[in-house]
Amino acid sequence: MRRGYLAALSFAVSAGLVAALLTGTATAASDRDAAQANSRWLATKLKPDGALDDPNGGALPDHGLMLDVLFAMYASGEGARAEPIVKFLDDQGHATDFFTWDGLVPGAGYDAVIVGGAVAKTLVAAQISGRDPRNFDGHDMVAETKAAIMREGPDKGRVSDYSKNPELADAVTNNANMFAQALGVIGLAAAGENDRLAIDKLLTQQCSEGYFRVFFGEVKTTETGDHVKPGGFKISTCDEGKPFDQSAPDGDATGLALSALVAARKAGAAGLDGPIAKTVSWITAHQSAGGGWGGGVGTEAPNTNSTGLIVQALADVGGADAAVDRGVRFLKSAQATAAADSGTRLAGELGAIAYDPAAYEAARANGISGLDTWIRSGAQASLGLAQTGFYALAKGAGPPPASSVAEPATVTVTPPMAKPKPPRAHKNSTSAPRKTTVLKAAPGAMVSPSRATPAARLGAYLANHLTGDHVEVAEDGKTYVDYDATADLVLALRALDEQPDAVARASQFLLAPEAVQAYAHGAPYEQGGASYAEPLAKLVLVAEFAKSADLAVRLRAELVKLRSEDGTFTDIGSFADADETARLRRWPRRGSRWADPRGPAWPAPAAGIG
Repeated sequence: MRRGYLAALSFAVSAGLVAALLTGTATAASDRDAAQANSRWLATKLKPDGALDDPNGGALPDHGLMLDVLFAMYASGEGARAEPIVKFLDDQGHATDFFTWDGLVPGAGYDAVIVGGAVAKTLVAAQISGRDPRNFDGHDMVAETKAAIMREGPDKGRVSDYSKNPELADAVTNNANMFAQALGVIGLAAAGENDRLAIDKLLTQQCSEGYFRVFFGEVKTTETGDHVKPGGFKISTCDEGKPFDQSAPDGDATGLALSALVAARKAGAAGLDGPIAKTVSWITAHQSAGGGWGGGVGTEAPNTNSTGLIVQALADVGGADAAVDRGVRFLKSAQATAAADSGTRLAGELGAIAYDPAAYEAARANGISGLDTWIRSGAQASLGLAQTGFYALAKGAGPPPASSVAEPATVTVTPPMAKPKPPRAHKNSTSAPRKTTVLKAAPGAMVSPSRATPAARLGAYLANHLTGDHVEVAEDGKTYVDYDATADLVLALRALDEQPDAVARASQFLLAPEAVQAYAHGAPYEQGGASYAEPLAKLVLVAEFAKSADLAVRLRAELVKLRSEDGTFTDIGSFADADETARLRRWPRRGSRWADPRGPAWPAPAAGIG
């Protein structure tokens, strides 16, 4: 319970900076902690072999959703958690069940029927997972994707469903949509093989307003040529489809198309600056007041699924920081966190992301219903939180994977080796002189700054000194939990508005009953009802920030008992602050007056923090 150099560092943040940050002045930034929390939750929903069941009861797993989960995990830096999915598809030979019909009717020659969107999505998955895209489940996915792009006829340039066997051609209807087109462009761009036919076909599906539609449409025409189908129909452009109600805006298609255009431009394609700028302009103009975006017909209302794809693309383009920041806040408003949900029905689902904030609020009271929707929402929402672009992911330039998929270890709250250290040193202390004490470095994966600012770098530095959910120190070969440094670290990160996942873990640790007893009351070593003012005050602040109102009230009541009529606070216990130092006066005043009608001595938490 001693105060070390970490405490001094963490509260070198001035009160002025604290007040400024709590008013919400942070700029647009990713939230990798939140994305990783969702990846950990998604991993618990995978079957041991990496599969996800078809929610409609189909015989085959939901391969497409499995790949969405894989994308999310790699984007957040938790790619190791997706390894069961990769093994299922590649090593165990199930990718062909996804991009051909063979899995539906094995041994009947339907492995010749190719699903264009599934081929393109498998190519991107192979690239993102670091497998050989030219030998994935025994197939060259680059070649398969190029083969799915029609080189002539009505579907020229379109990533298409087709049959390699002419005898089965009449059995195949081309249902490939803009997701297929965009993924094909992304995968080939990352492979260094930009396909101009596919890029140009993608552009025909952008309406003049800047958005993209999701489905290819057909219109009657008097034109002639191989682009005209029997009966006089052709594939329409987005604008040509408007009079026939074929061209409703689609947020998901627009977000993914933007990612595709950015990927193609990064791979050297020319002439895309105008379409990209027009897309960004439409997207930013159609952000909801709450920060989210909707999808297409039937999903027009703002939701996390559509918002995740759009935020990822906007962040990849750059230059729309305000819109990205609002989008991230919308996504986080629908995510279960330890700070907000430890006492709700979502306590066992931390990291999960609901379809929208209303669904999140309902689940807090009633639990998750419609698990499939939560998985789909989280997988795409996580892309917006992580903000690693598809091109970077497919090129292997995303965030490094975590070094271990193990969860933070649970450490005994009260160190069994020795008596806890006093909360602070005193001039008249009779304890032996302190020996060298070293702050232990946190094991496992290191968190990265959320953005290139001093506050973000300091936040990452502090978070990387947590051992799971608390700070540890080593002295004379023994390890102790340092509650005081943990509390200082939490409050410093709150002031910086950084590393919310680390804040949530450490707050939950500090507010556990056994930690409160150890930190504020010296359990199990103190006898006779010991009680310390400074720890109680800090715990009040932590509880208030974590929205644990009932606990904050109880802790404040204990703190007030230590206040005398003249306003001073007196510790009770063998480590009491006999000198009544300025620090003893300052912290309890903050903690005891937060809810005092005479006015707070410490700024209350700003809306949306944590």
